[in-house]
Amino acid sequence: MSTPSKSKSATSLNALIITDTPAAKLSTQQNNFKKLVAQIEAAEINLQTLAALMTEYLLIFETKLTPLRAEYHQLNVEMVNFLDIELGKKGWSKKQAETMREIICGLAEAEFEGQHADAMEAMFDKHSAISAADLRAEAADEFEEDLSAIFGINMARQNQDGQPSTEQEIVEEALKAVAAKTENARNAALENENAENNKARKHKKAARLSKGEQQAIDTKTLIKDIYRKLSSAIHPDRECDPIERLRKTALMSEANGAYENGNLLKLLQLQQQFGKVDQNAVKLFADEKLVLINGQLTMQLRDLALERFQLEHTLRMAFDIESYGAITEKMLNKTLKDDAKELRDALVIMRRNVNVIRLGGDGLKRWLKEQRAMMAEDAYYY
Repeated sequence: MSTPSKSKSATSLNALIITDTPAAKLSTQQNNFKKLVAQIEAAEINLQTLAALMTEYLLIFETKLTPLRAEYHQLNVEMVNFLDIELGKKGWSKKQAETMREIICGLAEAEFEGQHADAMEAMFDKHSAISAADLRAEAADEFEEDLSAIFGINMARQNQDGQPSTEQEIVEEALKAVAAKTENARNAALENENAENNKARKHKKAARLSKGEQQAIDTKTLIKDIYRKLSSAIHPDRECDPIERLRKTALMSEANGAYENGNLLKLLQLQQQFGKVDQNAVKLFADEKLVLINGQLTMQLRDLALERFQLEHTLRMAFDIESYGAITEKMLNKTLKDDAKELRDALVIMRRNVNVIRLGGDGLKRWLKEQRAMMAEDAYYY
């Protein structure tokens, strides 16, 4: 798999800062800008890499594992149906019947999300003391409680359609709630700062905007001014050459998206690409502007971190990866190899089990005894 190449735009922006400015004489804000640009560039490349890995490996996993999973699920369903028929016959001891019911419920539960979900849920309800619906609700409650403990928030138990929320919906809601909670905390801090500023200025004739409010307004003004100058330079309607018009149309689309998302770094990169950034670094990147720029870039870096977390969670859920360790191509290849081996080993056991129970009689009774012993051992360790 090819890794996204490193963009030159961020590097050229950093070059502007050190134009005619020795490294030792860079201000704190200039150094912060350089670090933020580098961190954002690395975060964006990381996101591109993760997205490319997901696209590539979703297809690979689907192609290699789907046939194995399909056979395994089919054997599960066959075993459930066969044991259900056997339970309807006379001659089973209480312990044997109980063992068959436990096996039926365990195998049926594993098929709740598959193509045989309706039939398997009905089979589960037939042989279980708790309904499939109640079991789902209990699992959802436990999952929500775990997330609530981790994120410190409460989440809805139903989605917009009034149906019980899936694990993916619960996670997405949790991530949104965390983002909202962070934003609310930031706004609360800003409001507190405003209150303190207003209190300090209460004896003045005219109240001024707080520093936080002024910075927010100045940042919006800065982004708007950069966008206005950029769009004027690259607007495709002013281009006569048809090929160049197509290129500028694409770039204008990038600029529009960056402006709508408040992506200051992207706008600066596009400006630099078209030579519209003032080459006098001291004038363009004076500290009063860099305070605004760095604040905006810090927020952008936080958004990228949240986006990375969401994408990594999706990857871990899709490929059943542990919740720790970096997600790399090597890791996905190992996960694929391990999953395929685990499925093949499980299929060997399932085929043997199906062949044994199909024979019925004493062979089935011995098999039930073996299964009861294994369940008792599992219960001992858990």
